[in-house]
Amino acid sequence: MSQAHIEQTGGGTLVVRGALKLDTVAALAGGIDFDRLNGSQTQIDLSQVEGIDSAGVALCLDWISQAKTAGVEVKFFGLPEQMQRLVSMNGLDDLFFKADSL
Repeated sequence: MSQAHIEQTGGGTLVVRGALKLDTVAALAGGIDFDRLNGSQTQIDLSQVEGIDSAGVALCLDWISQAKTAGVEVKFFGLPEQMQRLVSMNGLDDLFFKADSL
């Protein structure tokens, strides 16, 4: 699995690539400046994530918190199957699955 990184597409969607695991998420903790994003909504594509654990889910929860503070709504889509299971097991469906239908 490769080191995780974030890319911004021409349409403004943020694409996360690589693994979101305990040893990779620290590098991404401040990787999105929600205060500088244009608009009131940001989409984060997780379809290129190669693996995720609870630290990766925690990072996404932190992004939700940062976005809320900045007045930005964050929508996730392309959640890997492993993340879907972790989210459901922890009762976080409302935070993530509402956005997966984009």
